[in-house]
Amino acid sequence: MQNQVTEWAYHSGTAYPDPFNDIGMQVVIVSPDGRERAVPGFWGGGQTWKFRYSSDQVGVHRYRTVCSDSTNISLHGQEGTIEVTAYTGDNPLYLHGSPRAAASRSYLAHGDGKPFFWLGDTWWMSLTDRLKWPEDFKWLAQDRIEKGFTVIQVVAGLYPDMGPFDPRGSNEGGQAWEEGFARINPAFFDAADPKIEWMVESGLLPCIVACWGYYFDFAGRDVIQKQWEYLIARYGAYPVAWCLCGEADMPYYQWDAFKNPDQKQLYVERLRKEWTAMAAYVKDTDPFGRLLTIHPTQYGHNMVEDAAVLDLDMLQTGHGAYISLEPTVRMIQESVAREPRTPVINSEVCYEGIGGTSYQDIQRFTFWTCMLGGACGHVVVLRAAAAVAECGDRGRTSDGEAIRGRHSGAGSRHLCAVPARFQRC
Repeated sequence: MQNQVTEWAYHSGTAYPDPFNDIGMQVVIVSPDGRERAVPGFWGGGQTWKFRYSSDQVGVHRYRTVCSDSTNISLHGQEGTIEVTAYTGDNPLYLHGSPRAAASRSYLAHGDGKPFFWLGDTWWMSLTDRLKWPEDFKWLAQDRIEKGFTVIQVVAGLYPDMGPFDPRGSNEGGQAWEEGFARINPAFFDAADPKIEWMVESGLLPCIVACWGYYFDFAGRDVIQKQWEYLIARYGAYPVAWCLCGEADMPYYQWDAFKNPDQKQLYVERLRKEWTAMAAYVKDTDPFGRLLTIHPTQYGHNMVEDAAVLDLDMLQTGHGAYISLEPTVRMIQESVAREPRTPVINSEVCYEGIGGTSYQDIQRFTFWTCMLGGACGHVVVLRAAAAVAECGDRGRTSDGEAIRGRHSGAGSRHLCAVPARFQRC
C-alpha cells in the first residue's frame, strides 16, 4: 500500500570474502509516472542483499537490479514489478506521507501538505538492549502516544556518553559495527528493526541520528559515509527523518580540543566543512527525499557552512532550569528571524528531572516560549529513555523502571491536545 514498505532479497551465487566492502547493489525503479530513481540495497549478512521500497504513487513500479560486480547474474540484472495500492487506514504517516519543510519554510508538513507538529521525545539509547523489546518499548510508545508525542529521536548505534564499542551500546545482535569499524554488523540492525517498525506502525515518526559528532574523529569520513549509506538503504523507505549527527562540533569528552581557543576554532571549522559535505552526500544518496537536520551544541545552522542543506534548524538552549530560560527565548527569536528561512525547533532544553530540576514549570515555560516565538514544534526530553545507566548500578535506575516512574513525561501531559489542534489547520 501507499507509503508502506515492501522488502525483498537476493542471495549471491558468488561467495565474496567481505561482501559489505567488496560489492554494492542498487535497484533502479521506474514509477507509474515515469520517474526513475536508484534505491540502494543493504547487506543482510552472509551473501544476502536486501531492498526496501515505498511510494505514494498507486500503480505498478518496475525495477532492475544493478550490482557493482556485473558478472554476478544472481545479483545483477534481476527484474520485477511492485504494485502499490491505495492506503485506506488512519495512520497519518501512511495517509499523508513523510513530513518535510513546508513551501513557506516556516513549519513542517506531510507529503500531501497537511501540517505536521513535531512533538518529540528523546530515546537516544532505545535501540540498545537497555530498553527491552517488546515489553518496555511497546509500553513506552503507547505512553508517549497518549501524551501526544509525534516524533521519537533515536541514535543508530554510534552513541553519545561513551566511546566506540562500549558494552552499553550493544543490543541483542551485538555492536552496530565490528571492532575497528571493519564492517557493519547486520545483526545489530536486525534487532533494531522491530523497534523502528513499531514506531512507524504506531504513527510515531522516527528521527534517526546516524552517530554522535565525535565519531568523525574515532571512525573517519569513510566509515560515517558507509553508516549513512546503510541507514538510507535500510530505513529510508520508511517515513523517517534524518539527523546527520548529535552535537556536531563537540569533541569527545576526555579530549582537550576545546581548551585552547585557537585549536577549538580550527576544530569547529573543520567539522563544519565535513558535516556540510556529508549533508550533501546524504541528500544525493537518499532516493526518498526524507527531512534532514542536525543536532547542535547550540544552533543547528551554525553546525554547517551552508544552512540550505538543512530542512529543519534544531537548537540546544541549555539544561540550567531557570538559568536557561533567557537564552531559550533569545535563541528561538534569533533563529526564527534568520534568512533564508528554515523551520526551527528546540531539540534539547532542560531534560525533565535533570539534577532534580526542570519539572512541570520549566517544561511548560520552555514549550510555550518556543511555540509562541515561532517554532514549528518542540522536544520534551524525558531523561529516562536518554540515559545509559544499567539496571543494578548503585544509585541509578534502569530504563524499564524509570520510564514508568511518576515523573516520566508528567510535564508534557498538558501538551497532548496541541498536535491535534495544529494539524487541523
